[in-house]
Amino acid sequence: MGKKMMVGYGLIVAGGTALLCLLLFVGFGYRVFLAPEVQLEPGQSQVPAASLDGEGIAIPSFDTWTIPAGETTVPTHFYNPEGNECYFVIRVTLEESGETIYESGYLEPGQSLYEVELSAPLAQGSYDATIHYSAFSIADLTALNGAQVQFELVVQP
Repeated sequence: MGKKMMVGYGLIVAGGTALLCLLLFVGFGYRVFLAPEVQLEPGQSQVPAASLDGEGIAIPSFDTWTIPAGETTVPTHFYNPEGNECYFVIRVTLEESGETIYESGYLEPGQSLYEVELSAPLAQGSYDATIHYSAFSIADLTALNGAQVQFELVVQP
């Protein structure tokens, strides 16, 4: 009976390991081959917080935003995290010139933008840029704390 239990235990461990590997493979395959094209590459600190009366405002961050050259309508994924209790206005500026290339309207908590209209098309290259998050009270649009996140804007053909 001892050998049967060892064999049964070994089969359970092997089956569990195989199932775990299968789930990892399926998840990786979805992310690489089937997931929608992601234009923002997450940064090291995914959600830093600015204080708001003892509570936090979640601020998304990323390292790189890749867009097509010569286009004004570009793909993105800017959003106001669902747990926030404020509106966001998102503004993107180029570091070298200080030019604002995009500014959103008020984004409600949980609202996402998948395509935005730039003020002008950009030439191919790499730009240092900053995304400015301005937060506003849902009740009366009073300005709250905001944040700035620097990133690399990559413009490709």
